[in-house]
Amino acid sequence: VEQQKSIEQQHQQTEALEAEIQSWVELEKSKQEHLAHLNHELRSPISSMLGFAGMLKEQYYGDLNDRQMRYVNAMLSVGEYMLELVNNYLDIAKIDANKQTLDLEKLAVAEVCQNALFCQEEKAEQKGLKLVFELDSDVDFCLADSRCLRQILINLLSNAIKFTDRGSVTLKVQHDREFLQFLVIDTGAGISAANMEKLFKPFPQISNHRDSTGLGLALSKKLARLHQGDITATSELDKGSCFTLSIPKFNEESGDRE
Repeated sequence: VEQQKSIEQQHQQTEALEAEIQSWVELEKSKQEHLAHLNHELRSPISSMLGFAGMLKEQYYGDLNDRQMRYVNAMLSVGEYMLELVNNYLDIAKIDANKQTLDLEKLAVAEVCQNALFCQEEKAEQKGLKLVFELDSDVDFCLADSRCLRQILINLLSNAIKFTDRGSVTLKVQHDREFLQFLVIDTGAGISAANMEKLFKPFPQISNHRDSTGLGLALSKKLARLHQGDITATSELDKGSCFTLSIPKFNEESGDRE
């Protein structure tokens, strides 16, 4: 009798646990759908605002004085940051809801890297930073989602430029036996050991950084893991940081990953 009661109790506990898990899953699904809907609703008005601000900057409707131009540039800068956050939120929501799929294709590594560097050229020039590209001679192709890989590299380069006041930002590509590695190396202020664990969380409060890294690093790490890879970081105060994206190597003979 006692044994039967024990079995019944275990059965009831199992049912209760399964119900709790199902409730949690449904709640998470609802949250992700709500977040995705919210982001879609936000993206449209922000894009419209950027369009209007862009027309003002081009002075289609009359000349602007210096102060007006500064305000318009500020509007564009803030609007672009808001749109970036919204897009990153949406991408994170899709990944967490298992709705983000990769379109893997054979990509020329040099072309992808040069494209990402070109997108950050103006920001680097404005801060007087040197952009450097180093590609190992035996690195040619990779298997990745073109949009996602470009997004990761741009996020890493953008952060490096943001937190570097002098010197250089280097994108170096190398490989080991299993992984292709994209290293973004800067000569910035560096990150203390106490702050390293906060890096890949949304809006981390990094005490020795003036600005937040936003959602870029959190999203980049999730995209790297979708590629069966990862992003790691090393840093030393006053000497700079190195963020390394690792993805499985492309095997030319089989047309797949090793």
